[in-house]
Amino acid sequence: MPIIPTVFRPIRANDVQTRPVKTYKRYNVTSGSFSGSGYRVHTGIHDIYVDHIGDSSYNYPTNYDGTSQHVAWRWIDHRYYRHPYDPARSHELTDARVNEKFLFYSSSTLTVPYFEMGEAIKPGTFTVSSSVNGLFISLVDDGTGNLRDPQIITSSFATSSRCFFYMGFNNEYRQFDNNTGFILTGSVEYEIGGTTKSAFANAISISTGVEVSGSTRIGPSGLCADFSLVPSVYGGIRVPHDDLFNRFNSCDRWTISLWVNQVGDNAVFMSKGPVQTEQYFDVGEQRTLTRTIENTTWPSDLQNFPTTNFSKYRTPFIIGSTADHIYFKCSNGTRELTLSGSRNDGFDTTWRHVAIVRDNNFATLYFNGTAVHSGSMPNESTSNNADIQLGVWINNDNGIMEGAIDEIRMYDYALSTNEIASLANRHYTSASLYQTNVVGNVFYRNGQAVVTSVLPKYNSGSGFFNTAFTASYRGTHTVYENEVLVRVPADQFNYTMNPTATYRPGTDASNNDCNDTAAGAESNNGPGELYLSPFVSGTVGPYITTIGLYNDKAQLLAVGKLGTAITKRPDVDMNFIIRWDY
Repeated sequence: MPIIPTVFRPIRANDVQTRPVKTYKRYNVTSGSFSGSGYRVHTGIHDIYVDHIGDSSYNYPTNYDGTSQHVAWRWIDHRYYRHPYDPARSHELTDARVNEKFLFYSSSTLTVPYFEMGEAIKPGTFTVSSSVNGLFISLVDDGTGNLRDPQIITSSFATSSRCFFYMGFNNEYRQFDNNTGFILTGSVEYEIGGTTKSAFANAISISTGVEVSGSTRIGPSGLCADFSLVPSVYGGIRVPHDDLFNRFNSCDRWTISLWVNQVGDNAVFMSKGPVQTEQYFDVGEQRTLTRTIENTTWPSDLQNFPTTNFSKYRTPFIIGSTADHIYFKCSNGTRELTLSGSRNDGFDTTWRHVAIVRDNNFATLYFNGTAVHSGSMPNESTSNNADIQLGVWINNDNGIMEGAIDEIRMYDYALSTNEIASLANRHYTSASLYQTNVVGNVFYRNGQAVVTSVLPKYNSGSGFFNTAFTASYRGTHTVYENEVLVRVPADQFNYTMNPTATYRPGTDASNNDCNDTAAGAESNNGPGELYLSPFVSGTVGPYITTIGLYNDKAQLLAVGKLGTAITKRPDVDMNFIIRWDY
């Protein structure tokens, strides 16, 4: 009888395996390789007003591809920075424990095309070097999305987790069209205990901040609160009392750090004592309101501030200056401590760093990173429930500060001399006064790198990515390794499919040479339904050269070619493994 060979055999489900494998390809891009590559560079500039699309009367700054720099800034802000750590409102990097995200009023963005990146930029592989106004800068990706500058040394930074109060003014540009301006009645932000709150601000100016200098370069950095243009006796900033401010006692360790730019004579930068905020129930309105209580017994004339005796007024700190000295005063209500240091710092600019450190019952006044005076703290508590006032002394024009204040920090431990020096460092290339070396972010899944910082070395000129730069990164590509185990039993696939191995029996029964058993029947007739005798007897066996994989509709999906033909053995089971990637 004819033998019907087996063609198909089902594959078991557990004999099919798929393994995803991450592969990483190195990419390099330079500022001169943009043409037709898909890479895009955009400079972004903050503008509080929405662009008038299609109105040629407005002359907006544009990038090389015609996009508005204001739109480019809003795009980055909306995508990543406006709500930086809200996973529902930010595309990437929303873990505040490891990500540092801050967008200043100018930014420079490099966008990588999909085909030059794959699924994402591999974390920790992005590096970029640029020459901004002749200054070589190299930035590295730390693996968590932060773009860091190794020139800013972090080993001597103060412990950020122990900074319980911080007031900078670098985010206040969002209130103004041209990034700086005047606050007649409003608020400024500060952080206390990890929470962002608002302090009352009246008749102050948000201006350019601490001036950095060195390496033959000089320029302002960030923003500050400037009290020089205050037209009202009620000007200044008032921070409501918080229980965290009760840490400035004789048995506590603490540090206060701030930058000042005092251009006048006697003035107080920061005090806690004359004014207090109180909540009360208004019977007429039947609701709880807030009012200010002024301690009228406190001295109001600052012309004699350095010699005024505050021993009768409990206060944790009064920090101010005369024309030639910086002062710190505190009192427990019966005894006063006064520390002073010369303002004659020898710098070309008027920005100066002041810090007070309390440790081992001694308070030490630091001026521009150097200890200038120490003294024994008063016994008992110096805490009070008054608000902190900046740039004003009560509501008297004698106390208005003619100058500016910036980068106010309070720590719940005594900083070391190296940490104080780090806070006082305003060098142009290595400034650490902002206590971060993060100058941008890498958004891996979106393929974008953003450089934005308050320091001028990153944003001077036309922007970080608009100068000669070289960037390198690894793109992520997922390759799927597929493996199929093909089982070939001993009793199957033992007959070849080659038609030359078959013959058609003759139909002339009267011719003995052509009957089924005659040798001539196999040689004289063409291919047919019977196998030649060598294949029936087992003298010649089939060879396996190709294995095809089919779906349930008998459609060919893949073909596996063997490097060498393999004899099909009828006495043992045989297994083949087919692998392919895509």
